[in-house]
Amino acid sequence: DLGIVTDDPINEEFTGSDLTPLLIQTEESAEGETTAADLGILFNSSQQIHDGGDLDPRITLNMKLSDLRSGLGITFSMIRIANGQTEYDLDFSSLEDDSDATIKDLFNLIEGTGAGVEMNINSDKNGITISSTHDGQSFVIYDTSENGTASQLGIAGSPDLVGSLLYLADGLQRNWVDTGQRVVDRLQMAQDQILVNRSSVGSRINRVDHIESNNLNQEVYTTQLLSDVEDADFLSAVTELSMQEVVYQAALATSARVIQSSLVNFLS
Repeated sequence: DLGIVTDDPINEEFTGSDLTPLLIQTEESAEGETTAADLGILFNSSQQIHDGGDLDPRITLNMKLSDLRSGLGITFSMIRIANGQTEYDLDFSSLEDDSDATIKDLFNLIEGTGAGVEMNINSDKNGITISSTHDGQSFVIYDTSENGTASQLGIAGSPDLVGSLLYLADGLQRNWVDTGQRVVDRLQMAQDQILVNRSSVGSRINRVDHIESNNLNQEVYTTQLLSDVEDADFLSAVTELSMQEVVYQAALATSARVIQSSLVNFLS
């Protein structure tokens, strides 16, 4: 059974027959290749079945909705999208009846409602994003039932501070337990953003105050330069005026003595 039965007395070493063990072994096709390792199947095993490593699967547009959430799929319920002053109710009954519905079908349904939103797969390829196509207005996604479709898809809530507060108020009115926890992180992010903006605005105000102070100093300096160029010398001007006054008074006195007025001059 071990394949080592022999009657050959000549050789000191004898190679037994192949025992055909149950062995699974994989190798890269060439040195430097990593395909097997990337797939999680680079191994040696004496078992007939080997469980590969975690492939960390990524979401694609063609992935079925039933494969999401570790195969639990999505429980469909109506959601409400508030984009500014307009609200849109989304009904997923068409996807609920289709076992082969994909993420692309979900995107087409939501984008086709006229709610002014755009759907994408996030940069990590493990979730979806929804964004408003209208700037300058609050954007909120509500569930109509606790832990509904929006929550399961990870898009419930709002990306902005005002929308997050509106979402929180709605959840508190409905007495939903998880609403507060979903909003806390976004409120913290909003607070951090406000602090960043306040710091940015504060630094700009400081720069403006500094520039204003420099301008005022420059104005005073310019006025001083103009004064040096254009203004008269006060002491010299007073002296000159005094001299002119003396000359004038002397001229008047001389004229009065030269021209003697008489009563005849006034009568004539």
